[in-house]
Amino acid sequence: MIRLANVAVRYPRAAARAVDGVSFDAAPGLITAVEVQPGDRVARGQTVVVQESMKLVMPLSAPVDGTVKAVNCRVGQTVAGNVRLVELAVDTAG
Repeated sequence: MIRLANVAVRYPRAAARAVDGVSFDAAPGLITAVEVQPGDRVARGQTVVVQESMKLVMPLSAPVDGTVKAVNCRVGQTVAGNVRLVELAVDTAG
C-alpha cells in the first residue's frame, strides 16, 4: 500500500499541495474507487480515492482534517499525473 506521502516524493507538485491540505494529486493511473463526495468531512489519513497504476493499488488519503470541496474524478477514469483529484477545505477548529 502506498500512501500520499510516498507518491508525493516522486511527484513534487503533489507534495506541495498535500502540505497545504487544499488539494492533492496522484500519479498517472486508473481511478478504481471514490470514497467521498462534496460536503463530506474527512479525517487525516482517511482514504478518499483509490487508484491503480502499473498494477499497484494506491489508496490516497486525506493529508489533513477537512471538508471535501470538490471531487474531480470518477470511477473508471484514467488520469494523468499531477491532476487535482480532490479539493479539501482545511479544518481550522483546534
